Amino acid sequence: MTNAIRPINTIEDMTGLNIRIIPSPLFIATFEALGTNPTPFRYPELPAALENGEVDAQEAPVGLICTSRFYEVQDHLALTGHVYTPFVLLASDRWFNSLSDEDKALVLEAVAETEEFQRILSRNDADQLTGLLSRRGWRSPVRYRKRSRCCVNGSPWWSSSSTKRLVSTS
Repeated sequence: MTNAIRPINTIEDMTGLNIRIIPSPLFIATFEALGTNPTPFRYPELPAALENGEVDAQEAPVGLICTSRFYEVQDHLALTGHVYTPFVLLASDRWFNSLSDEDKALVLEAVAETEEFQRILSRNDADQLTGLLSRRGWRSPVRYRKRSRCCVNGSPWWSSSSTKRLVSTS
């Protein structure tokens, strides 16, 4: 995520930020639970909203942050890792079930190899883009390496009443 107000080193640093998010009930509830003022609207409207101060912050993948040149209108980058978007391989049951057991095993093996390769590629791309952003003068990007449960007011963010309605824990 990027913002024009302050570095984000803790969840508390997010409090009060007017942040553009995707128009999704889950994102709205999540960012409300994190103490921000979520402002959902379409991505094409974002550059102007950042430039004119309609929003203080935005959350997007590093690739979009870089190609959209948000470093020109935002001062702080925090690599929170709050979203991971995998590439998904889809196949119909009809096609997959038409394969021999041997071919099914080969497809599943290839999927497992591709899954690991995609994760490595995604992490490497993010690291390269973060380096590029640093060279373009972005103030010390903050990267969250430690994985832990995110808590707001001592409770996991997903335990807020608005978020519970949206997240199934079954």
